[in-house]
Amino acid sequence: MRYNKDFKTSVVYLVNGIGKKDSVWWGFKVNGKSPDQGCSNIKVKNGDSSDWSYLGN
Repeated sequence: MRYNKDFKTSVVYLVNGIGKKDSVWWGFKVNGKSPDQGCSNIKVKNGDSSDWSYLGN
């Protein structure tokens, strides 16, 4: 994870070596919905679920 000036938030590039060091390929949902903010701005609460998906190929 590192800050991305284009998205104005920290973004995930690699998880367990999957992804690309120079491209954002990971997306996430909280409670089944895609937030309108980046992951560094989201505060999850007890009982929330989060799901991360690799969007690249």
